[in-house]
Amino acid sequence: MAPLRVAVVGASGETGGSIVTALLESPDQFEVIALVRPASISKPKIQEFQKRGMKVVAADVANSSEAELAKALEGVDTVVAAVDGFSLQHQIPLANAAKAAGVKRFIPNFFGPPSPRGIQWIRDQKLAILDYINQLYLGYTVVEVGWWQQLIVPKLASGRADHAQVLPLEASPHTTIYGDGNVKIGLTHLRDIGRYVARIIADPRTLNKKVYVYGELATQNEVVALMEKVSGEKIQMKHMSKEATLSAIAEAKAMGTAGVLARAASEYPLSWAIRGDSTPEHAAYLGFLDGKELYPDFKPTTLEEFFREVLGLGSREYEKPYGGNLDVEGLAKRAETYAERA
Repeated sequence: MAPLRVAVVGASGETGGSIVTALLESPDQFEVIALVRPASISKPKIQEFQKRGMKVVAADVANSSEAELAKALEGVDTVVAAVDGFSLQHQIPLANAAKAAGVKRFIPNFFGPPSPRGIQWIRDQKLAILDYINQLYLGYTVVEVGWWQQLIVPKLASGRADHAQVLPLEASPHTTIYGDGNVKIGLTHLRDIGRYVARIIADPRTLNKKVYVYGELATQNEVVALMEKVSGEKIQMKHMSKEATLSAIAEAKAMGTAGVLARAASEYPLSWAIRGDSTPEHAAYLGFLDGKELYPDFKPTTLEEFFREVLGLGSREYEKPYGGNLDVEGLAKRAETYAERA
């Protein structure tokens, strides 16, 4: 059987890179093609993927015509749109091109915690993209992954986990606990996202379906207790109530487009930490298939294994997302620009 031809947009990003890495591990099953902006072809990550067998097609989804994108997608079976959360609009011409090129399955950007409409503004934008895909009758699969393990690393007084804090460190030594800390959260290691996607896109059961995958379930209090066990340190906590979180969201909304990133930073924990939207039960209510039931043999990275990586105690070396340099200021500007156009 010929390998599936998979085109990935966003191969140099964190989610896209995880997906490409997993697909390249099965060359008999997948032929990987990356649509890459001409200016990004020389990026080290793209160059490394090329050495491992990824093909590169120069195409800019933000500026290429739909005809040019359709030509780039000729013969492709599956498109994975691993664009970032503030480039979602580029999926519209990409979906049109995929339909014109005869692509069988389109994976839009979700890759986060599931929730109903009206809870997270950024997810509502993603759902609007899915609505458009449905209007095209284009084959699709939605993949949600819960919350990254990389985004829930507690702070340690010794500073041993500071290098694993993806967002800029606050002056406070405390780890923020949203709500009472007892709500279960679906947590997934970044590298497992790609491994799950490789399973999903080769599975006919998932065509035109929504799938929720996660490594394990844990509450915030359980996360803290586990880090205390692995590190041998006591973690200082501060609590942010539901009321305080809603107040922060209201303040961000009052800022208009300038507050979009701050709004997202509070709406996410409102959803997964307070409302419990990312539990398997709530995801099932929303129509998601459960990855644990689809792939019972899948062995994810456990949270304990990840924390041991963070502290230099594991068998793998810790790899920090975004190359250890998340440009929050630049992200805020792009978020504002996106909101102005949305």
